[in-house]
Amino acid sequence: MSVTFSDADARTVVSGDTAETLGEVRGFVVDRTGRQIEAVHIAKRGRRSELVPWSAITSFGDDAVVVSSADQVHRVEDDRELEAVRGHITVRGSRVLDADGFERGEVRDAMFGADGRLTGILTDDGRIAADRILALGSYALVIRAN
Repeated sequence: MSVTFSDADARTVVSGDTAETLGEVRGFVVDRTGRQIEAVHIAKRGRRSELVPWSAITSFGDDAVVVSSADQVHRVEDDRELEAVRGHITVRGSRVLDADGFERGEVRDAMFGADGRLTGILTDDGRIAADRILALGSYALVIRAN
């Protein structure tokens, strides 16, 4: 399985224990290394945005994302999560800089597997393998130079 962030947008998020609709995928919280999804940002109608840890996701299907339990959904808990939800730390739209300081385009999309690990990023300059990613911050996604 390989899914892009864009393909995942607006997928319904459902509780596996109650079949209750919890919201829709709004975005992702990616760790500082830029290689692992830590949480899925979900939007609820008429409510504040919330997060579900990647570890609580039992299935990331074509039609819906299944979470083990509605109890796993939580509000933003720390500054990094808040910055991600606000769109200040995000993979898509980030400028790409290599470790030598050269700009390598902008991230258009990212791909991830069933384990939540990024498998690659798509930039306006082409595809970059995930093993080249070094860090993700509010300014840029930093990659290993060629």
